[in-house]
Amino acid sequence: MDTVRGSVYAFRMAKKAISVDLEAHERLRRARLHPNEPFSRVIKRAVLAARRSTAAGLLERLESAPPVDASVIRRLEAAQKADPVSRSAWTRARPTRRS
Repeated sequence: MDTVRGSVYAFRMAKKAISVDLEAHERLRRARLHPNEPFSRVIKRAVLAARRSTAAGLLERLESAPPVDASVIRRLEAAQKADPVSRSAWTRARPTRRS
């Protein structure tokens, strides 16, 4: 229990049950730092391969993507040309100062 400004609150973490096979369970058990360490902490400590969300990662994925059909490129170019320029005050160019 934590005491906050004279009030007492009981904090509980939400839990979600998952199913793992025996091999995964054994790996988690062996990865514990001590026998009472919760599997949640073991999982949070694990270094999981995350998807790269960088420009380099994007280029890597694009290199393995199938080529785009020429008709798709023509439609995208036509749509870009037809897209009107915004007249919003937020996007209007500011006048430049002259020295």
